[in-house]
Amino acid sequence: KSMVAVFFSLPWPWHLLHGFETTFPLPLQWLHGCILTTWPKKDCWTYLISPDPWQDGQSEGVDPAAEPLPLQPPQGSNRFIFTVFVIPLKISSRVKAILILRSAPRAVLGPRLLPPPPKKLPKPEEEKNFFSNVYVHGSGTGFHQQLMANNSLTLGFSATAMHYVSERPCLIENHVHMTGANENEKQLFKHQANKDWETILLNRSKEMINGGRFICINFGIDEKGRCLGNTGGHVMFNNFAKNWKQLENQGLITNQEFINATFTQHYRTLEEFKKPFENKDSVISKSGLVLKSCETMITDCPYKIHYLKNKDTMSSEEYARTLIPTMRSWSETVFKNALIDRSENEINEIVDKFYDLYIEEVSNDPEGHAMDYVHVIMDIEKIS
Repeated sequence: KSMVAVFFSLPWPWHLLHGFETTFPLPLQWLHGCILTTWPKKDCWTYLISPDPWQDGQSEGVDPAAEPLPLQPPQGSNRFIFTVFVIPLKISSRVKAILILRSAPRAVLGPRLLPPPPKKLPKPEEEKNFFSNVYVHGSGTGFHQQLMANNSLTLGFSATAMHYVSERPCLIENHVHMTGANENEKQLFKHQANKDWETILLNRSKEMINGGRFICINFGIDEKGRCLGNTGGHVMFNNFAKNWKQLENQGLITNQEFINATFTQHYRTLEEFKKPFENKDSVISKSGLVLKSCETMITDCPYKIHYLKNKDTMSSEEYARTLIPTMRSWSETVFKNALIDRSENEINEIVDKFYDLYIEEVSNDPEGHAMDYVHVIMDIEKIS
């Protein structure tokens, strides 16, 4: 499709305040978008771009049919970049995305005639044709580093990602996660997480334009001390530590292998998230970032909800065999990488045994076992 801008004016000669903005063609064209994802154990981006070929941008010029009055609301062209960092199914993976929006109107004079969304997703055999105009590109940069050019980011979004610290400050001797560490270990993780949070924010500040926004949804600790898998009932990370220690007591793993299973994570509190913004002399405040809002949210475990709604037809073992695999999907690499000088078969057997202990426990008594999400939601703006 082509775009044409016509420059013409009536009446002639020019009158005071004569001339108005218009956009051609109408209706607005479908937007281009990109989605980025990461393969496990490789930090690379994947871009999906649609539609193809690239469409010409909207053109802005003098409306040939415009009289001096009444004034018409103008239409402008803007560029938005939308970035997502997500920890989906594997602990070693990240998901990132860019969305580019062009020619967004400031005012609409009539209904926008956009094509309706598809009524249903394509069948597997239809996907090739359905996504024939989507192309994949990759780039290997993590979110602790600067990802984009200076002053290029309009809208950034990160979900369930930045609780991962850039490096593990120590090994935890008697637990697997900082939430169960001793005070000295907790302080080391807190110090590393504070440095990383400052680095993350400074890099986002470099990328963002003035007026740009960064929406960050992160795992954290809420006002009541709750966090992922710890919202009442059994504590997920305590169960991880208990079952991993049981394998040590049975002689299946060594004490060093128990210690090696330390998650490279820190769950920040509300105070830790807010601190860089509260000091007006901090490097974050001086970079132009302000915290517009900060709140917490709990999302009930969907496996728990499904089980509670179907207890008459669903056994506790069936519940365990749906709940524990989703925990395993993002945690098992921690335990596999903790094992030293073992064959692949031996590693798999040990890790299978580890998660089987958890399945057995939930099967015997499912009460209080779940993985509710606890998020801290922030709206950050760059004002200068």
